[in-house]
Amino acid sequence: MERKEIFSRFKDYNNELEKVLETKKFPEASKNLLLSILYKVEASYKDYAKVRVDDRTKKEFIEEIIENIQNNCKEIEIVDAKNKKTSIIKNESKIVSYANEREILKAIIQISIEEISTIEEYFYLKQPFNTLYSLGLVMNNIEVIRDFDGWSWNIQKSQIDNFDCNLLFQNLRILYGSKDINKLLLEKQYIDKLKTNKKERLLIQMILGVYIRLNIENKVFIEKLQEKVKNEAEEMKDKIILIDKITKEKKKYTKEIKSMDETINNRQLLIDEYKKRNLKAKPENRIFCISDLVDIIEKERDIVLKKIAELNKKIEPEKYVQQKEILENAEHVLTEALSKEENEWNKLKIDFQSDFLKHLLIKLQKVNTKKEILDFIYLFRYYLYIPINQEESIKDIKELEKQFENLFYIIIKKACKLKLISAVHDDPKINSEILKSLFYVKVIDLEDVEIELEKEEDKLKVIICEHESIDNIRRMKLEQEENLKIKYNKRIKIFN
Repeated sequence: MERKEIFSRFKDYNNELEKVLETKKFPEASKNLLLSILYKVEASYKDYAKVRVDDRTKKEFIEEIIENIQNNCKEIEIVDAKNKKTSIIKNESKIVSYANEREILKAIIQISIEEISTIEEYFYLKQPFNTLYSLGLVMNNIEVIRDFDGWSWNIQKSQIDNFDCNLLFQNLRILYGSKDINKLLLEKQYIDKLKTNKKERLLIQMILGVYIRLNIENKVFIEKLQEKVKNEAEEMKDKIILIDKITKEKKKYTKEIKSMDETINNRQLLIDEYKKRNLKAKPENRIFCISDLVDIIEKERDIVLKKIAELNKKIEPEKYVQQKEILENAEHVLTEALSKEENEWNKLKIDFQSDFLKHLLIKLQKVNTKKEILDFIYLFRYYLYIPINQEESIKDIKELEKQFENLFYIIIKKACKLKLISAVHDDPKINSEILKSLFYVKVIDLEDVEIELEKEEDKLKVIICEHESIDNIRRMKLEQEENLKIKYNKRIKIFN
């Protein structure tokens, strides 16, 4: 694409944002920051999408930012970092932020996230999943300006809010795609995929484990939920006691319905209720007129009727058995999550990654074209560099080395067979050992890299270069030197 065309496309986005900003009473400083965000995304998105093999287009990404500003941001307040913390006030559509593009973009994403529902079976995951989805989506979407600057990929580990949550989100993004993570615990097609093997148990424990370890309040929430579920499960064991309890609750709700009907059908009772509610309400929440009160009471009546219907369902034979199983399973899952010591939690994270790699292997076995294997190379390289703490990335997990090696071998063998890359040795295993250096470089365009081999006593020095700079050096023992396909001390392109 020519530079003029790129500039023209950016100018269109810029004009679109300008039109939105004309309708907002934002301070000039925040308007400039928003335009700067757009410029940075425009400059970096191509590299961002290539490195991650993202399923969203730049157009979709930028239009989402503009749409979120238009629909979800009424006010942006820029504050001094020394004096005030950043925050979002959802009910007022207000953002309070430092004068920083990354912080503003985080706030725009966060204020625009809608709560995700879950099916009844996963009711206990609703708050944990929503919390982690929100945090993960923010970290995921600011990556474009956090780690990319238009010419390099540099992971800013200090700017990652939570490593475990980021890793889990990226696992799910790769498994289900950026656009569909929010459907994971709601839509049948994703739930069915989840239940094909032990993925379901591992994923649920990962969601709960990450959530519990975010802060002490989350742990207390899960402890209280576990106690509540335990008590409800106990109640379900004795159907006679359960029916008695439900009968009492239904009587209470029926009495409420009767009271509401009497109020709606009696003018004086309506006036009394109108005065009573407005006396207690804050000025901004006061009811405007009697007809508005009737609408409010009718909505409240519908809610109570739904509660009665839910109670009736509880004692239907089929529903009773189903609900009993759901509660017993929830109690077991929550108890397991709360009981995990740190060493068990660390083992769970590795087990989850091991299972994830098995999924990648299945995906790799279906790859048949140059484009597909190239995308897979980029995707696997990105995965290996996902940080797990301030010092290490996925590639540093020793327990996963055998699975890494197996994937390297299959990827490189397929890439050579499809003539995407050139083999450097006749032996596939040695060829894989040499060329796996590809996965340890952080250049944007892997197709530009070159390889150079040097002999060092009994070892082979493998040098990966991009143009004139050396990006990675590895040393390995080479027993079958005579089967090398390239000469020493000569740079050659790896990709055809």
